[in-house]
Amino acid sequence: MEGKKQDLAIIHFVTDPRFVDGDAVKQWLEMAHEVHILSPELPEEVVPEGAQLTQYASDESKTAVWNDILKEVNTGYTLFLEDDERFDAYHMPDLDQMDAGSFFPVRIQTADRGERQIYYQVRFLPNLRSRNITDVFAGLMLPDATRTIYNLNLEMRDFVLPIRRTTPLYKSVAPEEEFSALKTPMQAYLVMGKQYFDEGRYVEAAASYRSLLKREHVLPFDRLAAINGLASSMAEQHRWSQALDLARQSIEAEAQQYLPYLIQFRIYQLEKNWKGALNALEDFKSLAGWPSRAGFDVGMASETLLLQLADMAFKAGLREEAFRYYEQIFHFRQGAVDQQHIKLLFVFAVELNNFKKSTYYFEVLYGQLIPNGLDDESREEIMDSLQMFMQKDWYDYATDHFIKLFEVDPANPDYRRALIAGLSKTKRLNEAKAIFRGLSVLGDI
Repeated sequence: MEGKKQDLAIIHFVTDPRFVDGDAVKQWLEMAHEVHILSPELPEEVVPEGAQLTQYASDESKTAVWNDILKEVNTGYTLFLEDDERFDAYHMPDLDQMDAGSFFPVRIQTADRGERQIYYQVRFLPNLRSRNITDVFAGLMLPDATRTIYNLNLEMRDFVLPIRRTTPLYKSVAPEEEFSALKTPMQAYLVMGKQYFDEGRYVEAAASYRSLLKREHVLPFDRLAAINGLASSMAEQHRWSQALDLARQSIEAEAQQYLPYLIQFRIYQLEKNWKGALNALEDFKSLAGWPSRAGFDVGMASETLLLQLADMAFKAGLREEAFRYYEQIFHFRQGAVDQQHIKLLFVFAVELNNFKKSTYYFEVLYGQLIPNGLDDESREEIMDSLQMFMQKDWYDYATDHFIKLFEVDPANPDYRRALIAGLSKTKRLNEAKAIFRGLSVLGDI
């Protein structure tokens, strides 16, 4: 929403004052009536005029700080941001069209080794002071508004505010400490489950996810995260039937997510069910351009996805599909692939009777070598490739290249034999006879 300030307070909670960015604060001041900076120390950068700076004690819990600031906010809505998180102004809804009985989830996306990691949290809330709520958030370093949402029967809107960040989201959260809080935050089960999973403690991870699923009041994106986490834990224990059943349940509950498809892919891959693995990946690919609606979700880097699709199609014996994906990799990398990749594209193109692409990849492979840059290995490869053209009855193209090779090295008997065959197939019999007579004189035939 641009052009006017909204009935909104943006709260920027930082764990380190170096995260305070004056330019970002100025942008927030243009769209929100209030901007509050919460920092453990005074930032070196001058906070722009209009923003309010509050220093909190380093030993104070994030939840306590957030609950305290909510008592000072005078706007209809409050949005919490952390550390290096940013969002685009055009993603902000028009709050004049909203009501005080609803809330907006935020979708936080980070990246690790090129893989998207997607998390949901409740950080965009209406002003609840009139509802006699003492503390909106529960927990310690993991502020959780789930109980408040269910106690007040707040409606979750379809709108989701996308937020991007580069630093890990839960790095400062110790889940075992969260369980010591008066009211345990729901995502503590997910953080602990993920911690166990990453440590290879799959039985304990499964137990943590089951604990959350037993709770009555769980937000939809957290429930999906728990089902997916449990499915992943089952898969790692080779309990594949249970994992597949959980993945199917997750997809039935919400098709627009990523992890259950990747779980299916992994299991089918381990079972050497290449067609099933390919189908799961293609289902994932069809949704990869859409935002996931599940928390703790994981995407797959585009290039990795294409490589896996190509590999599964190849192993499933689906040559046309494999060719299509290997081509997409070629274009994704702007042609910067190894020779084996290009050779594979050439072979696929010939096998699939695609003359145009066969000649294209032949030229990519050998165009700069013919006629003067050949060594013994490339000479043999080129002759084998040209014979593939001949076998497909694409005589003219092969013959033109036999001529180039022959002109450079007319004493090479392989070139002469191939050229005579090519000229004969293209009905250029007089030229073939002339070369044949020359060969007879040399006694090579």
